[in-house]
Amino acid sequence: MAIPTKCNMPDLTDLNQQKAVSRYLMTGLAGSDNNLNKNFVLNRKVFVRLADKAVYEYSIARENVISQINETKGGIYLVGIVNHLENCIISLRGLFYIY
Repeated sequence: MAIPTKCNMPDLTDLNQQKAVSRYLMTGLAGSDNNLNKNFVLNRKVFVRLADKAVYEYSIARENVISQINETKGGIYLVGIVNHLENCIISLRGLFYIY
């Protein structure tokens, strides 16, 4: 893997900070789903949790890419970049598996 010199990753900071899908997660966890199918409620909870995790992991990977680009002392962020991207991909794979 080559050391990045430019970050082309879209910035999802607003989405990550607002935790837009967390509102749905809180609704699901609060138990306001009395009239819904239990399997649907469970799948929705897992879907929202995985979506939040994917956005979070992606955001951390992007931060590591930017840190690597700005690094002047030779620090290596590549392991963190790869680990967080892998976690993001695994979360996304879970989303596609559910739906």
